Formats: sequence, structure tokens, C-alpha cells
Amino acid sequence: MISVHRKLVLIFLTVLLDIGFLYVIKNESLNEFDKNYLYNLFVIHIIFIVALIYNIKLIIDVSHCFMFIAIYLGFMIENKSILIILFSLSLIQSILKEIVGECILSTEQHSLFGQNVDKYNQYCVYIILAVLLYKIML
Repeated sequence: MISVHRKLVLIFLTVLLDIGFLYVIKNESLNEFDKNYLYNLFVIHIIFIVALIYNIKLIIDVSHCFMFIAIYLGFMIENKSILIILFSLSLIQSILKEIVGECILSTEQHSLFGQNVDKYNQYCVYIILAVLLYKIML
């Protein structure tokens, strides 16, 4: 079970991301893929926050999957502001993992997202950080 403190951190970060994405939608010209990407993230984030509030472990775990899929899809994003937000999210996730000692979204040690999966997935996060930074610098 995720502690109340972790839930509050996750909800705060999710809302902060959404504020950043709303700013991008309102103030920047986006292609169709980027717009749809952000609208889908909003839906996933609403479901995720509700699952956190009501302790629906399955939905939290599925949202965890969608988070990584969304970051992996960042390779196809063209808008630099969205890329910067995704880069920041990946960096924050890596920092939180070092501080907490495990992924902050881990619902329990032996779940689908236990320590073994997180250990190997973290290497992918580092690769994503490098690729996103490269795309931002172009």
C-alpha cells in the first residue's frame, strides 16, 4: 500500500504536470499528435488520482504502465515544451527513486512493479533521459 505521504507527493506532481500541459495547450501551437497525447494524459491523470484517493491498486499499477508508455511515446513528440516537461518528470522519478529507495509508485514489493522490474526499467529511464535531452537540444 502506498503511504499517505507518497500519495500526496504523487497527486501534487500529477497536478503540477497537468498545469504545465495546460499552459502548453493554451499558449503554443501543437500538431494533432501532441494535442491528442496531452488530452489522453489528462484522462489518465484523472483516473490515476481517483485510484490513489480510493486505494484501487490495480488501477494504480495500470496507470504506472501508462506513465512509462507516455514517456516512451515522448520520442514522437515535437513540441519542445512538452519534451522539457517529460524530461523533468523522468528526472524527478529518478531522483525520487534514489531518495525513497524504490519507485514511489510501487504498491507492494511483490507486485508487477516490485524491485526486480524497477531495477531493469530504471536503465530504460536513463536512456529516455538522454534521448529526450537530445531532442530538446535539436
